[in-house]
Formats: sequence, structure tokens, C-alpha cells
Amino acid sequence: MAKGIILQPQATDPISPSYNTAHGLWINASGDLIQKKGTNPAVNISTALAAGVPAPGSRSTLRNATGSTITKGTPVSINANGELQAVNVSDEASAAAMVGVAESDISNNTDGNIITNGKLANITTSFVYGNVLYVSKSGGFTNVKPSDGVNGFVAGDFIVNVGVIAKDPASVNKDLIVNHYIVGQL
Repeated sequence: MAKGIILQPQATDPISPSYNTAHGLWINASGDLIQKKGTNPAVNISTALAAGVPAPGSRSTLRNATGSTITKGTPVSINANGELQAVNVSDEASAAAMVGVAESDISNNTDGNIITNGKLANITTSFVYGNVLYVSKSGGFTNVKPSDGVNGFVAGDFIVNVGVIAKDPASVNKDLIVNHYIVGQL
């Protein structure tokens, strides 16, 4: 016997806007799968998947206690206190503890969302569609695969792939498809 969840079509969003922490999935009157997370706008997952675009990314909410703002798109890892820090490619613990990129600016001593896997939407960047991005020596991005002696990288540094630049099919904006992993060590 097959097992699963059956969702009945709904004419309207069944999740009340007054429930700002409510999450859920439902089928709309057109038969599309819709996802709602808290106060974020509802996302039509069926449309996104049909267009070949990953659904919105997986997220984790973590605290910024770095002493400064972590800006949108910054690659971050978890420190020994369980808090966010910028990824340091010269430190194995920092590179290995990378969890994703900041979904938006996160002020010091506040919690913020980290895209751990999936799409970081609408980023401002000079990188072009299809560029593979790596964590740079300064903790930002580079589209040049790190190698010894290039862009400040030295033997012992880690090569951390962050993801690829993609085009949002609904606009002319650029998105970052996050799929981070350590490629190796120089």
C-alpha cells in the first residue's frame, strides 16, 4: 500500500497573515503546490520546479555576534560558541564549518537567516550567469578557482565552492544557487 500525504486544493491561502510564524504547504485551486514560511510571501513550488529553478533555499536561523553587520551573501561558518563568523579559508575548522550564505544583512547581536542550500534570490554582483563562485581569501567571493600564489591564496588554504550564478526566470535579477562544499586544500 502506498503511503503519503494528500493535500486538498484550497481556493485561498489557508494560513492566516496574523500567524507570522506559521509554515505550511497547500495545493491552490489551480493544482499548484504552494509553500508559506512565516511572513515571507507564498512561493509556487510547482512553477519554480517546472522552470528548472530550485525551490527557495533551506534556511537556518543563527546569531551574529561578530561585532559588525554580516552583509547579504557573505559566506558564513559556525564558531566554537555556535555563532556565525565569516569563512576563513586559511583555517580548517572555519572552512569545514561553513553552513551557507547570509540571506540578508544581519546586524550584530541579532538572529538572521542563512541559506544552507538552494537559491539566494536577487543578488547584486558583477559575476555573470554560469560563474562558479568560491570563497575568496578575504571571505567574499571569487570566480577564479583558488590556486597557490593567485589572489592571495597560499599552500594550506582550503578551496571552498559556494555555488553558481543563475538567472531568475521571472526577472532579470541574478540569483546564487548555493551548494557549498570543500573542493580540497592547496
